[in-house]
Amino acid sequence: MTNPEASEAAELDALEARLFDALSLFWRGVRTEAWFAAWPEIVSGVSALEGESNADDEIAALAPLDPLALERAFAKCFYGVGDETIPLAQSCWESAEHTYGGPAALACTTLYRRFGLKTGGADHLPDDHIGVMLAFAAELVRRDETETLERFLRAGALAWWPRVAEAIEGAEGGGTILPVARTTLRLLRVAQARAAAA
Repeated sequence: MTNPEASEAAELDALEARLFDALSLFWRGVRTEAWFAAWPEIVSGVSALEGESNADDEIAALAPLDPLALERAFAKCFYGVGDETIPLAQSCWESAEHTYGGPAALACTTLYRRFGLKTGGADHLPDDHIGVMLAFAAELVRRDETETLERFLRAGALAWWPRVAEAIEGAEGGGTILPVARTTLRLLRVAQARAAAA
């Protein structure tokens, strides 16, 4: 006999891991047609984790993401094409110099290795880059490492991602990316709350 509560929790965990993976791809620059097609499902999935019952209304009101406009905005916000470059790594937000490779990056590298995961992937992103951190969070969900996930989100991404979302909101072209930044923040918050309650 299966336990309905355990089955529902397992389904929500699987959804959470898929959402972390999907948003990881976005921030790592892997934005395919399939990713854009899945965008409404990503938003509705985060709403489902939050326990929101108005997901259908939210999807109906959701403007589709324009891939070309988004790539231009991404370049302006994060690749140094615009007036100010917004860093996507935790170390940059924790040092006065806004440099990569600080203590947060080292802490992430150490943690990933503790779980037997290699760092320094083909995309050459620092280990404290939001895309890498989201991928690791997905792995923690799959491994049922709830306590580690809660600490990793609380002291990691949630310690600096709200400032990134705020910076995106004020940046030239940032409005194009803001829905994804806010959805990422929602996922981080609900996942941390779920892990803390487990």
